[in-house]
Amino acid sequence: MKREQYRQMEEKDLPLVEPKAYENVKQIAIVGISTFVGLSVYSIVVTLFS
Repeated sequence: MKREQYRQMEEKDLPLVEPKAYENVKQIAIVGISTFVGLSVYSIVVTLFS
């Protein structure tokens, strides 16, 4: 009986955990891409004007 309840609780928690983890990964990817683009633009500008 306890094992069945534990299994049900696990199944209930999984859908809540996965979207949050996905959101975190998405945010990290966006920040990483933004940083990369920013540094690229900065280096191009510095190269052009120096």
